[in-house]
Amino acid sequence: MSGSSGALATAVEFFCVATPKVLSGVLQLIINVALLRQLGPAQSGIVFVFLNIIALCDGILGAALDVAVVKLATLPDQGHGALHSLQVQKTAMSLKWLACAGLAAPSILLAQVISSTLFATPRHSPLISVVVLGVAGLLTLRSVQTHFQIGRRFVVYGAADMLHSTLKFGSIAALIWMGTATPARVLWCVAAAPALVTVCYLAGPARSLAVARFTRPAARELLEISKWYVGGAATGTMTSKMDILLVSSLAGSAQAGIYSAAQNLTIPFQLLGQYLSVVFTPRIMPLWKTGRLSKVYWLFQCGALLFCLAGFAAFFAGIGLLIPGVLPATYLPGVAAAKWLLPAALASILNFPWTVPFLMFTHPRFLFVMDAVALVALSAIYYFAIGDFGAVGAAAVTTGYALLKTGIFQSLAFRTMQGPCRP
Repeated sequence: MSGSSGALATAVEFFCVATPKVLSGVLQLIINVALLRQLGPAQSGIVFVFLNIIALCDGILGAALDVAVVKLATLPDQGHGALHSLQVQKTAMSLKWLACAGLAAPSILLAQVISSTLFATPRHSPLISVVVLGVAGLLTLRSVQTHFQIGRRFVVYGAADMLHSTLKFGSIAALIWMGTATPARVLWCVAAAPALVTVCYLAGPARSLAVARFTRPAARELLEISKWYVGGAATGTMTSKMDILLVSSLAGSAQAGIYSAAQNLTIPFQLLGQYLSVVFTPRIMPLWKTGRLSKVYWLFQCGALLFCLAGFAAFFAGIGLLIPGVLPATYLPGVAAAKWLLPAALASILNFPWTVPFLMFTHPRFLFVMDAVALVALSAIYYFAIGDFGAVGAAAVTTGYALLKTGIFQSLAFRTMQGPCRP
C-alpha cells in the first residue's frame, strides 16, 4: 500500500470510528450535565462513583485481555489463520465472563460494606448488583468491538458504538425529561444498553465470534501474554480512577458530585485520545516491524502537543464562565477543580493514541511496577489532599501524577522505538 493510499485508509477508518464516538461524547456531556443539574451534587455523586467503578472494572478485567488479543492478531509472522484468531477472541471473551462471575459473588455478599465505605451508608447496597451486570455487559461489548477492530470493520464498529450510546443516553434522557431520574434508574439504563447491543451483534455481524470455540491452548496463550498486561492495567486503571472513589469516601458524595462536574467538563479531551487509540493500536506492531513507527509516532506527538497547548489556553480562559453558565451555584467549587484536572485530561491526547498501547506491548512489567509503587504513595497523598482541600485537592494530585507519568512514558517510548522490534 502506498503512503498516500495508506494515509487515506487511515483517515477513512478514523472517520468511521470518530464520528459515532464524537457524537457519543457530545451526548455523554449533555446528559451528564443534565444529570448534574437534576440530581444535585450528592445524588449525582452516587451515580458517577458507580460509573467510575464500572470503568475501573472495564480497565482491569477487559483492557488487558483486549490488548493481548489485538497483539496476537496483528503481530507479523505468526503464521496463524483466521480460525485461530477467532478462537483467541472467543476465549478472551469467555475469560471475561469467568472473571465477572468471580467478581459478582464477593461484591454482592459485601454490598453493604462497599456502600458504607463509599457513601457512609448501606442504603445503596442494592445498586452493587446492577453495577456487576453493567460490568459484564460492557466487557462483552468490548470483545465484540475488538473483533471488528481486528478485522478493520470500522463501519460496523462505529455502528455498535452509536447504538450503544443511543440506547444508554436516550433512556437516561427520557428519565430526565420525565423528571424521574434516580441513581438506581440511571444505573439500570447503563447496565441494560451494552447487554442489548451485544445480543444483537452476536446474533448478526459478530456471529462468527459467537460460534467460535473456547480452547485451552488459546487460554494458555492469552494468559501467558497478558499476565503483565493484567497487572499493568489493574494498577494503571486504579491510579487513574481512585480519585473520585476517595473523594466520595473521605469527603462525601456531595464533594464527589462537584468533582464529577469538573471531570465531565474536561472529559472530551480524554475521550479524543481514546478514540484515536482504537484506529492506531492495530498498526503499532506492523509499523514497528517495518521500522516506520518512530517517524509516524513523533509527527503525531508534535501535532498533539500543539493541540494540547491551544486547548489548555482556550479552556482555562473559558472555564470560569462555563460552569456558572450550565450548572447551579452549588457546583461553583468545580471551577477550580476543572482547572486543575485540565492538564491531566490533555495528557491523554499525548498518551493514549500510541504511547500507552505501545508500552503495554513492550514494557508491561514496567507499567505494573511503576503504578503499583505509585498506588501506595498516591493513596497517602490523596488522603491528606482530600482531607484538607476536598475535590480541588484530589484534582491537583491527579494532574501531578498524570504529568509525571506522561514524561516517563514519552521518554521510555522514544528509547524503545530506537531498538529492534521485540514481539
